[in-house]
Amino acid sequence: SAEQKALANDAEEFRDIVKREIWTAVDMVFGADESHQPTFRVENFMEIPANGWDAWVAMETELAKPVHAKNIESGSRAGWVLTSLVMPRGQGLPYQASTLDFYDSWEQMNSDEGAAWATVHPKLTEAEIVKRIESTRTIMRSEVRMLVEYIE
Repeated sequence: SAEQKALANDAEEFRDIVKREIWTAVDMVFGADESHQPTFRVENFMEIPANGWDAWVAMETELAKPVHAKNIESGSRAGWVLTSLVMPRGQGLPYQASTLDFYDSWEQMNSDEGAAWATVHPKLTEAEIVKRIESTRTIMRSEVRMLVEYIE
């Protein structure tokens, strides 16, 4: 509505921006309905070891992404995005990358994804999977966010 647009255009009157970051999507997978807006997202901010970027991206895209796609197909996840922090940059930052896990409900966030891992990677044990994941990054912080309102 015109009232909502006016409020959005005057947003600076009601807030102070305290931090700006520029991110880029490296890879992603979502369901077929591109207009669907999932209700919840969990963002996992990660520190990648020195010279470990390629190993981390390979782990995420080759090991984890197919499992996320399987969970999307089965209805226990809405989407997944792999991101890279573009700016700011520097050694003093606690993270350089993140993944975003999208869900349609709180219950979906708590669903057991173990079956998808076993289906997609039947020759890997849980310990092998954990070792491959944990050797490529450290999660520095995770945040749960809920979509309150959406405007196209």
